[in-house]
Amino acid sequence: MKICELLQLACRDLGRAGVESPAVDAELLLGFCLDRNRTALYLHAEESVPVESEQRFNTLLKRRLLREPVAYILGMQEFWSMDFHVGPEVLIPRPETELLLEAGLSFYRNQDTSPGLILDLCCGSGIIAVVLAKELGVPIIGVDLSWAALQVARKNAKSHGVSSLVTFIQADLLSAFCTMPLFSLVLSNPPYVSEEDMAQGLQQEVDQYEPHLPLD
Repeated sequence: MKICELLQLACRDLGRAGVESPAVDAELLLGFCLDRNRTALYLHAEESVPVESEQRFNTLLKRRLLREPVAYILGMQEFWSMDFHVGPEVLIPRPETELLLEAGLSFYRNQDTSPGLILDLCCGSGIIAVVLAKELGVPIIGVDLSWAALQVARKNAKSHGVSSLVTFIQADLLSAFCTMPLFSLVLSNPPYVSEEDMAQGLQQEVDQYEPHLPLD
């Protein structure tokens, strides 16, 4: 089957399943199977897809039709123009978190006093800590209650070459630290969904696949 035909059929099936962005998801999944970006798919739209790649694509498509997030299927999510490892142990990075990073970086760079340590509280997959280390080149501490999430965070720090700058600690919020001035900057994207909202049900991808610990 041709690339264009596979994309058309997948887009149709994903749309019927209620997926919000069927075309983009189909392109990401097929691009992953063919090791091509979305632009390349359309440049070679009339090419036939190898049987093995088509079978792999159909397997991944079935997972997406069950509403498993694309990021978990691919094991990666782009954030800050960088690719980060993700899995069911951590939330998928949201674009809005970039606003938090922009504000934090601006604050840190415009301080008048000597800078102290930087803390990423409730660090999850470690995206904030890793980006801070890449942007500022200074030591960062990341804290999370979930040991499984910290394993993903350490993997991301290693992938982006900042393992020597980022230290991850398992703790419940600030319980690991003494009550004295340690940090010049604390960034946090903590659990933000109320019990009432959780009880009413979340988006299917979130409710069935993403961890509830960093949400509730």
